[in-house]
Amino acid sequence: MHGTKRIFLAAKIDSDLVKQELIPQLKDLLKLEQIRWANPNQMHLTLRFFGDTPVSRIPYIEEAISTSLSSFSSFDITLSQLKMFGSKYKPQVLWVGIENNDVLKKMFSELNEQLAKIGIQSTRQNFVPHLSLGRIKSIDDHKNFQDVLVKFSDYQAESININSFKLYESVLNPTGAVHFELITFLLKNPY
Repeated sequence: MHGTKRIFLAAKIDSDLVKQELIPQLKDLLKLEQIRWANPNQMHLTLRFFGDTPVSRIPYIEEAISTSLSSFSSFDITLSQLKMFGSKYKPQVLWVGIENNDVLKKMFSELNEQLAKIGIQSTRQNFVPHLSLGRIKSIDDHKNFQDVLVKFSDYQAESININSFKLYESVLNPTGAVHFELITFLLKNPY
């Protein structure tokens, strides 16, 4: 689509525990299933997905993001609990949740307020802060899949500091999406 970019706002997540322990274990336990695993170097926590956006609107979106994030200081999150989107019989995405996510929910609310001022309405979905690990094409052994979910239900990773968000462009290709940073929004130093 000429004149548009597929964009989203997210915090880059760099977790050695997720990259070097959790994902390799899950890949091994679910090796017979058809799952497209997330690129560990592109792990991110999405605050807002905009989708295909006219390039002419992006500066206004950047201003709304800057205004909405200007009052927030950096904060810590903890990745916790392996979960899935979809149903037990047709799981779609494997993900890890975020513990103590009140700051993220407040950011999401503030961002939606600023975006509404420029005519971009809130998505009607509930905001569920998470880190996507894999997109599920199909599961043959549902019992094993459920056992893996139970095994990692109390999973908890190290505390991760969030000190910025980035507006990314996502370019789709046959092997998955490739993300390009467009602009960084630094959060205030709390000290």
